[in-house]
Amino acid sequence: RLKEIGIWLNQNNKAIYGTLGGPYEPNTSYATTRRGNTIYIQVLNADTGNITLKNIPNREIVKATTLTGSMVRLEKGKDTYKVILPTFNTETKIPYIISLELNGNSEDVAIIKE
Repeated sequence: RLKEIGIWLNQNNKAIYGTLGGPYEPNTSYATTRRGNTIYIQVLNADTGNITLKNIPNREIVKATTLTGSMVRLEKGKDTYKVILPTFNTETKIPYIISLELNGNSEDVAIIKE
């Protein structure tokens, strides 16, 4: 298991090291970090099919991908975005990360509570 964690950290380090927490408060399904114009969603729950995020004031999500480059579908609502998640690796149960590219800096956004 330790080897798997090392591989995961190597593949996903840009979402961990040198980032700030937030802007979304963590819960049992996900946690977020951010750097520059990117928010990283660490998907923690294998049973999560989608994540609903409140809109960020004065920001739009312009692109959503996994860190391996696969596109992730977004549905924009009036007050929220729904992130439709790819299939979780149920064999290893190792979380994966979604990258959300914004049209502005994520680091100056206040923490968003559910």
